[in-house]
Amino acid sequence: MSTRRGVRSGAAILIAIVTVGALATPASAHTLSGVQATNYRSRITSITPPVAGVSVRLIDLGRKVELVNRTKQTVQVLGYSNEPYLRVGPAGVFVNQKSPTFYLNRSTSTATQQTVPKQYSATAPPVWYRTGAGPRATWPDRRTRQEGADPVAVVNNRHKPVTVSTWTIALAYGTSPVTVSGTITYEPPPSGATWLAITLVAFAVTAGLGLLGRWHLALAAALALVVALNMVDAAGSAVVSGGSHWAEVGRMLPSLPVWLLALFTIGPLERKSEGGLVALAVVGFFIAAFNGLGGLSSLLRSQVPFAWDGNVSRWATSLALGIGFGLLAAVAIVFRRFGAEWAAAAEASR
Repeated sequence: MSTRRGVRSGAAILIAIVTVGALATPASAHTLSGVQATNYRSRITSITPPVAGVSVRLIDLGRKVELVNRTKQTVQVLGYSNEPYLRVGPAGVFVNQKSPTFYLNRSTSTATQQTVPKQYSATAPPVWYRTGAGPRATWPDRRTRQEGADPVAVVNNRHKPVTVSTWTIALAYGTSPVTVSGTITYEPPPSGATWLAITLVAFAVTAGLGLLGRWHLALAAALALVVALNMVDAAGSAVVSGGSHWAEVGRMLPSLPVWLLALFTIGPLERKSEGGLVALAVVGFFIAAFNGLGGLSSLLRSQVPFAWDGNVSRWATSLALGIGFGLLAAVAIVFRRFGAEWAAAAEASR
């Protein structure tokens, strides 16, 4: 009887995982398709001259640039060949569809300007196409990120910071030139062994909660902890990609089904419900798989796609792995301890 009950519980967990998986992909840079961590730090060093009401920042670890213009004057962004590329102003955001930069930024290859088709020309009269109401423009920029193989200076000295390049983006505020300057620096990665040790300890401690007398209360507390960490990590990952506050909130919404499931799991779990254990296993699996496995690169790279201290994200990732998979192990332990007892009680009630 206990064997059949275990099979039913396992089947219920599998069905729940598939169902929740169809509804949610946790929102985080720590997903297999999100912004990947890197060892290269891109930063803005100066905006000359500064313009009140105009701000420029790097997002997605330097892969994109965000410009916000809250003035009544138009700001023009010049492309890789110093050609008109973007316009941001009271009339909205416009892109020059004849710009070689427009072509290169849409291309998924590492094409150079010599391979740009002839219809895109830095000297051709601009053809402006409105892409938004403004006042915010975001675009991928090859000047602000490191691509390709590591430079020789990095290969020869991987244990110290190395500035590998400087870059500039030319703007025009009305008729006045403005220059955004920055650097790209190699930053050595952290020790992966440290975060692996944290993961293993978290797994062992969480799995061991299934052996406690009050396992239900301990597992409910572990669930609350890992979900809280997941929320913080999702928030930091959403903010780092820029945009309006509504856009940042929107990036977190795909995680909502898992968080809601966790919320509704705590009550049944505290009552030692089999359904609560099944839901606990589902939440643990999704947090471990997406926030944990999806964020492994953050444990091995110095620059993490996270808006605040990168170590906060690393703690969240390590504990997502350890606690998430530990919850699965703890559920298996609890079923092994009490499965026969529950099956006998269910049989007697019939």
